[in-house]
Amino acid sequence: PTLNRQNIYGSPLSSFSCSSLLPSSAPPPLDLHLAAELGKTLLERNKELEESLQQMYSTNEEQVQEIEYLTKQLDTLRHMNEQHAKVYEQLDLTARDLELTNQKLVLESKAAQQKIHGLTETIERLQTQVEQLQAQVEQLRGLEQLRVHREKRERRRTIHTFPCLKELCTSPRCEDAFRLHSSSLELGPRPLEQENERLQTLVGVLRSQVSQERQRKERAER
Repeated sequence: PTLNRQNIYGSPLSSFSCSSLLPSSAPPPLDLHLAAELGKTLLERNKELEESLQQMYSTNEEQVQEIEYLTKQLDTLRHMNEQHAKVYEQLDLTARDLELTNQKLVLESKAAQQKIHGLTETIERLQTQVEQLQAQVEQLRGLEQLRVHREKRERRRTIHTFPCLKELCTSPRCEDAFRLHSSSLELGPRPLEQENERLQTLVGVLRSQVSQERQRKERAER
């Protein structure tokens, strides 16, 4: 604060009187006091500024460390984000592959279902043919038995009607001829039986294929 000389030393006259008693080269006591107060104030202010500056340095260092820490955290988060982006990209590719695989399995399942349906119809048709052929075989066997029985009866009737033919028909040669004729007649249905067996074998093969297609369809639907 600025000091008023008049307030300290009284009137201007007394001040003049005191200054006239001192040598002209020595500074006044007021200037020394002011200089001491000013120096003390400057030292205290300098000390405060040094403390403030030191605190600013400390705060600045803490902020620098915090910035470095945040920078490292940002780098870590950026790296994690890149890793997550790669994982998401891989998951997207995997999802697309699974979708394509699923579509392929659906198409295979539909194809297997159609194949099973076609094989089932073929089996039913062949089974019907087998039953028809079996009925024809049974019918031919019945007709063959009737024919053999009828021929035997006609033979007996002919022998009884013409006794002279009895010796001829009972000869070994006639018996062999009759046996050969009967065996040739019995061989008649054999082609039908073979066809029936072939169809039954084919039905078994088709049923096996149907079973395999159903298993493949079940695996595709899992």
